[in-house]
Amino acid sequence: MKHYILSLGNKNKYLSSKHPSIAMTSENLELIYENKNDFHQAYKYYKQAGNIYQRTLSSTYLDVIQIKDNILRISSYLT
Repeated sequence: MKHYILSLGNKNKYLSSKHPSIAMTSENLELIYENKNDFHQAYKYYKQAGNIYQRTLSSTYLDVIQIKDNILRISSYLT
């Protein structure tokens, strides 16, 4: 997790905010947080990845559809 966080920081610093690599790293972090049952952090990273995908990909693209489903699923755990 530490390396993903460092990687995300570097990517945010040097890449466009719409870069797919930022979305992919965010997805990796959200999976880690979800597996640790930290749904608030997982939701944060899902939203970050989802925002990038929605701005850069068609709404019919599989990654966009999956991230929307994941956001809805994680939302159900938040109170």
